[in-house]
Amino acid sequence: MKSESLVGVRILLAVLVIFVLCQFVTGCGEVKTMLGQTKQAPDEFAVMSRAPLSLPPNFNLRVPKPGAERPQDASRKDAARKILLQAGSKFKRMNVGDIKKTLGENKIRDLLGADVANPKIREILNEETVNVEFEDQLFIDKLLSWKTSSEKESLVDPAAEAKRIKANEKTGKRINEGEVPIIKRGKMGLINRLFQ
Repeated sequence: MKSESLVGVRILLAVLVIFVLCQFVTGCGEVKTMLGQTKQAPDEFAVMSRAPLSLPPNFNLRVPKPGAERPQDASRKDAARKILLQAGSKFKRMNVGDIKKTLGENKIRDLLGADVANPKIREILNEETVNVEFEDQLFIDKLLSWKTSSEKESLVDPAAEAKRIKANEKTGKRINEGEVPIIKRGKMGLINRLFQ
């Protein structure tokens, strides 16, 4: 009887030791990753927070792919549906393409230039948006005065540069002689002003 209780105590002690060892082992980092208990963050370079917006290079028609279905041709499914529905129909359905446009409609389309797309629209949009200032800057960015890569670069002062070039032309010097006038940025954030 005494040996049976001793065996029971040994088994209980062994189970307790194994349980405590398991608790210590799961505290180790490598064991946690092997058991899948750690957080796996996605690769920050593989995930895009916002997809970039882009315009097509021009608004001309795309080049057709050889062997691909033509978009203006009806598919087999549409052709079968048309045959089945047309057989029992007493009334002729009108297709929008069959309607002839009046002289007035054609004149309005010509005046509006609806059939003509400007091939240089990309350049025009780029020229118009060069001087647009983005106003979605966050408050904390303004507070800390974070600088983007374009703000770290030096900007040429166009008015002063034009004066310098004219002065060089009058004196007979080359255009690239002299120091190029650069715009100096003076705006700083609140925290930078406090600790300056």
